[in-house]
Amino acid sequence: MGIEAVSLVAGIYASLKNYQLGAYHAEAYINIKALAKSLVDVPRIVEEVFGKRSHLELIRRSTEMLRVFLIDKDIGESELATIWSCCSNEQSKIEILKVLSEAANLLSRETVELIAEKYETVPKESLRDQDVLTLNSLLERSIKVSPVSLQKIIEIAWKISNNKLQGISPQVRKEATNKFCRAIAQSDTQVLENWLAQLYAMLERGESVKLVLKVLRTALSAH
Repeated sequence: MGIEAVSLVAGIYASLKNYQLGAYHAEAYINIKALAKSLVDVPRIVEEVFGKRSHLELIRRSTEMLRVFLIDKDIGESELATIWSCCSNEQSKIEILKVLSEAANLLSRETVELIAEKYETVPKESLRDQDVLTLNSLLERSIKVSPVSLQKIIEIAWKISNNKLQGISPQVRKEATNKFCRAIAQSDTQVLENWLAQLYAMLERGESVKLVLKVLRTALSAH
């Protein structure tokens, strides 16, 4: 599939945004989406857009297509690996993470867990504001669909909350801390007990006292 064809398909997907405004547009949305899907070999088009020959403008044109792929469970482990590799470019990464954030509340358990696995390998020093915003959205989704990814993202959220990382603004860090507190409070009994044990141990050692007390207050007040 050449670049012109990819751009055409991406443009069809982009037009779907115009048909999400109520039942009146439902039939048009379904028809256009069916047309777009009939033109697409998902692994191939993911490689064309996000693979070695990717460039920023095509990625920007393809964000709605990516969102639909994610929500419709068309993205598997191989496709996500290709998309993730594209995040080595900072501008491309921002565009991709924005889509993940916006689609997070509709992602499947499998997709959330795949993304959580990817984030486990990211050094905390390389995290930026958009990473944190994406993780916040995934944390909310994990509470509903995946205890596995919830535990992984809670661990990452704690590292963000407990370290003044250079790439993360104070406001975003504060938001991550609030999300972490709520996630602990909404976790199942085992996760809550494990974290309470860790937090009490930190208090005894005199570590991050102010932050630990805030988390404990939030977690315990919810139970």
